Amino acid sequence: ANTAETFDLSPRFVTVTVSDTKATATATANITLVPINNYAPVLTMPPAFTANFTQLGPITPIATGITLSDKDHNSIFLMSNATVTINGSPDVGYEGLGSTYSSVAVVPSFNPTTNVLTLTGAASVSEYLQVLAGLYYSNNADTPTPTPRSVSIVINDGLRPSNTVTVPLYVTVLNTHRPVVLLGANGTTANTTAVFVENQNVGTLLAGQARVIDVDRGYFIQTVSVVIIDGADNILDERLFGVGSGPVNVSYNPATYTLVLSGPATGEQFAAVLRTVEYRNTALVTRRPGRRTVRVTADDGLWLSETAQISLTIVPVNKAPILLIKNQTLQGVVAFTEGDTGVNVAFPDTNLTDPDNSSLASIAIRLTPAPDNSSEYLVGTGSGGVTLSYDHGTHTLTLNGPAPLVSFVTVLG
Repeated sequence: ANTAETFDLSPRFVTVTVSDTKATATATANITLVPINNYAPVLTMPPAFTANFTQLGPITPIATGITLSDKDHNSIFLMSNATVTINGSPDVGYEGLGSTYSSVAVVPSFNPTTNVLTLTGAASVSEYLQVLAGLYYSNNADTPTPTPRSVSIVINDGLRPSNTVTVPLYVTVLNTHRPVVLLGANGTTANTTAVFVENQNVGTLLAGQARVIDVDRGYFIQTVSVVIIDGADNILDERLFGVGSGPVNVSYNPATYTLVLSGPATGEQFAAVLRTVEYRNTALVTRRPGRRTVRVTADDGLWLSETAQISLTIVPVNKAPILLIKNQTLQGVVAFTEGDTGVNVAFPDTNLTDPDNSSLASIAIRLTPAPDNSSEYLVGTGSGGVTLSYDHGTHTLTLNGPAPLVSFVTVLG
């Protein structure tokens, strides 16, 4: 009998000697020990070991300090194959596994679709151990995903698989790209246009299709700035407005016409808030109608995006002129006494203004009612480019321009 877990295979001999008083006889039997493969191989890893890969960096060892043992006779029962698997891989097609140790007996084969490295070939424990100790991880994605992964290793002796050892794998990404701001054409072009009509009672949405993109995974955008670079009206009238959401807050500096969206947050979270940004202007008369330029930039803490631009057209509205007689809008009181040659129907303190023009096209003065027909009428004296015409049918005196407001005031007086 032999109760050793793994016995020595050297030959044994059993010699039987029989003796009596006259002679001795000896017989010898040879014993051959036949091993069997009855133990699974065993893998171990240092308990605190982790593999760490940095974007754009070299390959990363993933099995430093690994051990392999098998209680069976290693010279007889060789290792057959091993499997190394990346678990939780988000960058399928870009990640790789291999070994820095080149073995004649052990052939590696990596499947990029399943992220599995297969090692095949009959070889000794020591040969496989060198291959396993040289295992490495690579990732050639332009923007790797920093999601934690793990690598599992199992080896087989042709009859039994070993235990599985699992190595935590961490990927550190770098901030290597500028964020991108796209405002127009469903978020496919940098620039866009918008229109604001003077005195409209709602704001104009500036970037309803905006997208903010940063391909660097694991890095958040810090701020997005929206600036009216040529604001002209009172800072309390002309301004930008936006609605914060989630991690994105909104603040406005009226002195610089700047709206700042603050994170940190993802590009999509910033884009959702950027799509709410409006241009508002409560000025009765815009000082400089025509065009405003609004510029948008994103900052990820290291890189500033190229500037995206909104060309904002401001459409002026022609406001009605205002005529004040004795400080009463469009009305006054005058008296005519029978026998008089005429009476002045406008007083020296008549005031004529126009919010958005320094000149006027015409003024119509109508006498109503006119029961004395052509016997009663209105007359005046033109001046400063203002000419007069009278329609007896409608009893209307027309002051014709164009002429400066002051000229019309002179004629009215």
